[in-house]
Amino acid sequence: MAAGEWGILVLFWLSLVVSLALIITVAVWYTNRLEEKREREFNKEAGITPVFSKQKTVEVE
Repeated sequence: MAAGEWGILVLFWLSLVVSLALIITVAVWYTNRLEEKREREFNKEAGITPVFSKQKTVEVE
């Protein structure tokens, strides 16, 4: 194989690895987002409110 063919082969495999990493990243992000949505819906049905929503703001002079 000539040097140019090796370069093309390396670029091909590199782009394949980057594409797969991007697909996996998006899939994990989307799965986590769905899980958070399910958890919020479950908490809403169970009457559980997040802790941060109960905190009151305090004005500092």
